[in-house]
Amino acid sequence: MTRRSFLAPMLAGMLLTVPTAAQSVEPIDVDWDRVFRITWEIGERDRKPHVIGKIENVSVYGTSQIQLLVERLDASGQPLSQQVVWLGFRINPGDHAFFDVPVAERAATYRVRVYAFSRKFGTSGS
Repeated sequence: MTRRSFLAPMLAGMLLTVPTAAQSVEPIDVDWDRVFRITWEIGERDRKPHVIGKIENVSVYGTSQIQLLVERLDASGQPLSQQVVWLGFRINPGDHAFFDVPVAERAATYRVRVYAFSRKFGTSGS
């Protein structure tokens, strides 16, 4: 079983969607881009859009409790909706993992950022 096929059913129950009529959500850890590199694309499964990607730990910290912020954006780049997704795995320094996040509806574009995570010097341990 690949990590991607393992995560897809698990992630379905771990989504928190934030309507944009409410106050928008921003990453808690503002320096997340010093710790992670994210690459992603829009895919489709069962005729529904999915954000499918890879998250790499490019730091010296072990990371755990990683949450992604997936945003659907309109043509002008304004958020239509936001989802906070719990990834459920740890990533040691220099390692990577894959994710597959279903999104409710199609959008002009999307944005994916790390919302929150825990870090520990060295490996992520327990």
